[in-house]
Amino acid sequence: MKRLLVVLLLTMTLVTVFSATALAAADYTFTLSAADADSAVAGDEISVTLTLKNNSNADFTMYAMQDYIIYDSDYFSYVTDSVSYAPGLVVSFPALSEEGKEAVRVSYLSTSGTGIDCDATTVLASFKLKVLKTGSTTISHHTEEMSSRGGVLYTTATENAVLNIGSDTPTPGGDGGRDDDEDDEDDEDELPTLQRFLDVPVSYWAYPHIEYLADRGVVTGKTGNLFCPLDRITRAEFVTMLARMSGESLPLYADTFGDVSGGAYYARAVAWAVNAGITKGTSETAFSPNSPILRQEIATMIYRYAQHQQYSFVSVNAPAAFIDQAQIHAYALTAVSVMQQADIINGYEDGSFRPLGYANRAEAAKMLALTDQAIND
Repeated sequence: MKRLLVVLLLTMTLVTVFSATALAAADYTFTLSAADADSAVAGDEISVTLTLKNNSNADFTMYAMQDYIIYDSDYFSYVTDSVSYAPGLVVSFPALSEEGKEAVRVSYLSTSGTGIDCDATTVLASFKLKVLKTGSTTISHHTEEMSSRGGVLYTTATENAVLNIGSDTPTPGGDGGRDDDEDDEDDEDELPTLQRFLDVPVSYWAYPHIEYLADRGVVTGKTGNLFCPLDRITRAEFVTMLARMSGESLPLYADTFGDVSGGAYYARAVAWAVNAGITKGTSETAFSPNSPILRQEIATMIYRYAQHQQYSFVSVNAPAAFIDQAQIHAYALTAVSVMQQADIINGYEDGSFRPLGYANRAEAAKMLALTDQAIND
């Protein structure tokens, strides 16, 4: 009996470009294959492989992705420890809302920013399913999002491949004898609850802090479902987060700084921060909204924010004498000391504070979440 390969194709188009150097429009195909299903009997194992194929001449480096492979637990069971995947990928097995359905979730987040080069065909993951019984069933494939640092590919489509287990004539695609509307409704029920930000999985160290702030409406994604945790946080972003965290009504902006337009998303947050005594800008005429915020500036703004909220931090750490203490500007000395003792902003393993260094968005989210929790508690 010949062996057949049942293939499910999901094609996506590059739709949005965010970098200065535009990526060429290109199509990418996820291929989900289940080998030897037609000749399998109960007790056999079949291999399921997820492949990403670049169908164009354009180079693409995948920065983040999330994909679900959903199967019927009446027909299959996952073979323990059978999964293999590209370096950096994370595989998990989330619970599904519909009884009788199970899923393998494949997600990827580049923590170094290098990503996975997808210039041809890249095998992302493979695993085995044990056949529990023969008959007709489906394996569903749902890619929530794939992205690069240069652009984002979105998809929310779910495709089904009908597998005739133990049959000589498996039929790829189709509706399994039901109408399309029924399939669409069932697909919605089968999908697991997806994480808020594609690049902030549950296993990420800053996940609870980012989720806390997102639930409070303090942070949002930068592009689509991306939080971009490794990007340096700017002065405008940080002040905006502080303003949202305060829950206060924001005043109109009065053209205080020459580099802040009244129509900018952060203009009223800047006005609030100046009125509240949290910042004076980088000079009398400049705020430098797009500049990365320094660590000593973060410490100072949080310290002044707490004063504005009439809150005094509780010391939980002994005072630290940083090896680069002399580099901390006089205006920030008290704030840095208070933040360090309150365990909001700590130094590094080498004993330095790096006051002129920068924080990324994940680190800033942790600082703000801890501050908000301390004040509210």
